[in-house]
Amino acid sequence: MGETERGPSTAPAFRILARLERETAVEDGAVASDRRVWGTYLHGLFDNNGFRRRFIESLLERKERMNRSGAGESRRSPLLDYRAFKEREFDKLAEALREALDMKRIYQIIGKE
Repeated sequence: MGETERGPSTAPAFRILARLERETAVEDGAVASDRRVWGTYLHGLFDNNGFRRRFIESLLERKERMNRSGAGESRRSPLLDYRAFKEREFDKLAEALREALDMKRIYQIIGKE
């Protein structure tokens, strides 16, 4: 948690309109005037599929403009369901733990035979 002190060449990165189902109007983070540097206190921002996709697309658009190689082309980042991705990764971790640990003994210790 923190509070951003913005300088004259920065603007808020986000405006939070609701917290805990209550309306609010809080400015969060900062973004430089050239929009190349920004920061926020928002956790899990890239877990949001729509935000992450648009963010990556904006980087691709900027890169194409800088290289002048993507004139007229529309490139979209692949859509990734981050929640499903995390679940698959947690399943892999759980399987690795089951293989590496004596789960029968652990269940005995915690009384869940």
